[in-house]
Amino acid sequence: MLDTASDMYRLIWAATEFGVMVTNAPGCNALPTAEWTQATIMDIAGRRINHYYTASNGKPKEGPSRLDVSNKTLGIIGTGTIGKNVAKLMSGYNVKILAYDLYPDNNWAEANNATYVTLDELYTQSDIITIHAAASEQLIGERELSLMKETTVLVNCARGILTDSRAIYNAVKAGKIWGFGLDEIWLEEDLPLDENINIIVSSHVGSDTDSGKIGMQIMSTEAVVDFVNGKIPAFVVNKDVLK
Repeated sequence: MLDTASDMYRLIWAATEFGVMVTNAPGCNALPTAEWTQATIMDIAGRRINHYYTASNGKPKEGPSRLDVSNKTLGIIGTGTIGKNVAKLMSGYNVKILAYDLYPDNNWAEANNATYVTLDELYTQSDIITIHAAASEQLIGERELSLMKETTVLVNCARGILTDSRAIYNAVKAGKIWGFGLDEIWLEEDLPLDENINIIVSSHVGSDTDSGKIGMQIMSTEAVVDFVNGKIPAFVVNKDVLK
């Protein structure tokens, strides 16, 4: 069994080669991850890290205060269950929703006043960009950052590989985007994170709630029980083993 947020492509390939069935637990971590994404957006927009350091050291507010979130344009890359939950949670801020997905859900878009656009259109028009794509290659690097506004809030609560942390660090430091939130361990040891740079990281804890973990445990157990009883589990990832 694998956590759906893991970089698991090579392992799935190896399992398939040896005829080992792999299942996942889709959807059970969607709402917790969306909640974490919303919280990260607010922290970055509000320069929470800067204000924490200044206030906890007995200093008055320093530098730019915070950005408005209401009535802004939200760009969602990947409109699976997590992306759609983010849109739902952020709708209370009366945001305009732009979206990108390889397989657009036009019915969802129409029902939620969302508009599917190209990636470059999303980068240039969005005030807030959040990534929930199931891709395995980088989506945002220097070129993409150059298309964004100086007030762009960028959040990656999907996979670290999707964003170039070094390029983003330099962009935030130079004031080319407002800030960055990453739900992955920060691996750029020579690029220190402190109160002077609006970047917040967490150790991939977006789905780490009681409901998220219990949901994964239940679905994993059901898959094992089905397999032992000679049934095909509901969510087989490598369907080639069934042939």
